[in-house]
Amino acid sequence: MLTARWLTAVGLVSYSLFIWHEPVMLQLHHAGLLPTGQSGFPLALLIEFLVAVPVAAVSYWLLEYPASMLGRLKDGSGRPREFYPEPAARRPPPPSVSPGTRAVRAGSPAKILSRW
Repeated sequence: MLTARWLTAVGLVSYSLFIWHEPVMLQLHHAGLLPTGQSGFPLALLIEFLVAVPVAAVSYWLLEYPASMLGRLKDGSGRPREFYPEPAARRPPPPSVSPGTRAVRAGSPAKILSRW
């Protein structure tokens, strides 16, 4: 049951649903769209759910998800990430390595190891 698609989708937007359920409920109540009284509670709950979930989904995809992407604008050391690398024509050519030799990982001093 926990892997049901609809339940997974509700879980994805659950925080937005938590934030939006009360304003949606109040607007529905003020507009007279919710039944009153204890006997109308199940129907009011269904109406609230059917309206609040789409509002929460829109809020998630337009606000919450893009805001979560802001954290990826910087790398682990706090520098801005390079999203648009230089075109290949302006990049310096890669260092050539002779066959049978191996360069040590990028970023370290240029060391070339002889054959193993």
